[in-house]
Amino acid sequence: MTFTSPAIEFLRQKDISFSLFVQPDGLTMLDEIARFRGQRVSQIVRSLVFRYSEKKYALVLAQAGRNVNWKSLRAVLRVRRIAMATPEEVFQVTGYVVGAVSPFGLAQNLPVLVDQKILREEVVSTGSGILNVAIIIRVDNLLRALDDYQLVEV
Repeated sequence: MTFTSPAIEFLRQKDISFSLFVQPDGLTMLDEIARFRGQRVSQIVRSLVFRYSEKKYALVLAQAGRNVNWKSLRAVLRVRRIAMATPEEVFQVTGYVVGAVSPFGLAQNLPVLVDQKILREEVVSTGSGILNVAIIIRVDNLLRALDDYQLVEV
C-alpha cells in the first residue's frame, strides 16, 4: 500500500531517507505504541502546537511520555501566556489532524522548537500526516529536513 501526505512528499522531495510504519487502529497507550513500533517511548516525537499570541503559533517537538515545561516554553517564546492550540487551530496551521501532526510539510510557516532531549536518540518516529502511520527517521535526517528550527530545553 502506498501512502502520501504533504509530510511524506516533503521528505521525498528533499531526498531525506525515512520509512513508514503502519500500526493497527485501537492502540492508545504510549508503551503499546512504542512496543509495536519496536521503539522505546523516548523515541516517539510528539509535534505539539502552542498558541502564544492571538494568531501566533509554534510547533514544539518533544519526546512522548514527558511533559513540556510551560515556564521554559514561555521564556523561549518571550511571552507571559501560552495555550495548547485547539484541534481546529492545529488543522488550520499545520494541515494535519491532532494525532497525525508532522513537523514536515506544514500548511503555514511556524517556528519549530526542538527539545534537546530528542537528540539523545539515534532514530525516532514522528507523525506522517496520516493517522496510524508514523515516519521512522534518523534524528540527523529529521534536523536536516527542517527548514529552520531552534534547539531548546522544554
